[in-house]
Amino acid sequence: MGSALTNRFITTDYSESLLEFITPVSKKTNETIHQLTDIHKFTYLNLPGEYLWPMSMPCYVGNEDDIKIASYGTSNIAKMKSTYRLGLKHRYGSLMQIIAGVHYNFSFPDEFWKCIYNIDSKNFAHQKSDFYFALIRNYLRYGWIIPYFFGASPAICKSFIDNSSCRKYDFNTYNHSNCYLPWATSLRLSDLGYTDSNEQGLIKTSYNSLQEYITSITKAMNTKSSIYSNISYGDEEQPNQLNDNILQIENEHYAPIRPKRVTNPNEKPLEALNHRGVEYIEIRSLDVNPFSPIGISKEQVLFLDVFLTWLALEDSHEISSEEEAKIKTNWSRVILEGRKNNLQLLHGSKEKKLKEWLSQIFEQLYKVAKLFDLNNSINLYQENLNFFKKQIEDTSLTLSGKFLDRLFEVSNIKELGLSLARDHKADLEKAKFNNLDEKTFQLEVSESLTRQRKLESLSQEKFSTFLKNYFN
Repeated sequence: MGSALTNRFITTDYSESLLEFITPVSKKTNETIHQLTDIHKFTYLNLPGEYLWPMSMPCYVGNEDDIKIASYGTSNIAKMKSTYRLGLKHRYGSLMQIIAGVHYNFSFPDEFWKCIYNIDSKNFAHQKSDFYFALIRNYLRYGWIIPYFFGASPAICKSFIDNSSCRKYDFNTYNHSNCYLPWATSLRLSDLGYTDSNEQGLIKTSYNSLQEYITSITKAMNTKSSIYSNISYGDEEQPNQLNDNILQIENEHYAPIRPKRVTNPNEKPLEALNHRGVEYIEIRSLDVNPFSPIGISKEQVLFLDVFLTWLALEDSHEISSEEEAKIKTNWSRVILEGRKNNLQLLHGSKEKKLKEWLSQIFEQLYKVAKLFDLNNSINLYQENLNFFKKQIEDTSLTLSGKFLDRLFEVSNIKELGLSLARDHKADLEKAKFNNLDEKTFQLEVSESLTRQRKLESLSQEKFSTFLKNYFN
């Protein structure tokens, strides 16, 4: 499949076996779905006799040392990527790093902001960043909706619990090898998975403005950690982590949403944000949809477009420390008990039933959907909301509800995962290339290997010097 360092479509995340698929920027829902399908199809052409595991949480986990950290070659930038992952292993263990998810990148055209707000064109980039941060704050307030509908990890293999340092939940067991919480939606988003570590929690991330955000992340990247300082250094050419700060680099900041900007060559993500403002947002709280061959469905994409547009239109004041605590409580309740009947969430100074609150939000979402449907001959977005509205009253229709129902029909998660994987592989093998053809992928394979070889042929400074210069 080419070079994981330079392939535009297919790379790896933490481990060699954890593939990461990247779709090009698109303005059309169907095009994005087709692109992602094409990438999956091409991947299967190069995985004879193998399957893609269709769930966020891994199957059986034996020895953590068997999890092979991704390798990107011999260039300094490749060594940096691998060293960062080695640091994650020493800080959090490899187990957390093999959890998978879907990152949904989303932006509005500039005309959207100019249509809604009275924009001063001289300060447009600055004002646009303010608008995106208002959206981000609203996502934090209302984003618990995503694990409610899209959470698909209410159960995990017992081997994961046995190997995890987090054992604070009172799990039910099924057929000895399956652990689950009866009302959970997304254990991936719980303390078992991707959440801020205790060290990261020492520095509060502010989303009240771009500059406050940059300042808080920069502080975490430049503050020594008393815990991570105890990790042995290794040697100059292969250290055990990039540094001993609370965050090695920006990517280590685990959050349900991030402000993003495409970087220029040799430009760091925070520098790009500081120089040119927010370009798009990255939604990071979607589980892999186990019932879709490509990990996400068209229905989910249509819902996200309406939901994120509503968040952009809704008033959004700054988040106080008191509100931040309530936000974390609401997310936690939905993650661990989202399908529980009469579940209450914190709403202002009172509590409100989740279903009641969801129904009120849907009234607002329908207004946005109607505007979207003005450009369509069919009520595409409104009918899609009807699909999700049924899941408010009948929680068994949610992804997490369907997952548990299917699990109880078989003996264990492994059997369920392999059954789904076989079906997905068969569907993808029958599918035709729609947007990106096999010739395009083969060309990218060849060119990515050429790009990697070119990087490795350049004269390079010592890796220790490279890291010192990078962080300076």
